[in-house]
Amino acid sequence: MNKRFSEGTKKGRFAEITDPDIFQDHEEVIVFTREEFGWIYRS
Repeated sequence: MNKRFSEGTKKGRFAEITDPDIFQDHEEVIVFTREEFGWIYRS
């Protein structure tokens, strides 16, 4: 499984990814807050 990470900016109910070119069209993307990301990947 390939994992790529990018920061983003919240835009209402959506998030705008800072570096969208690293993802392919129609690729599934999971969005975490900075706190959730730290909590999940430290456990």
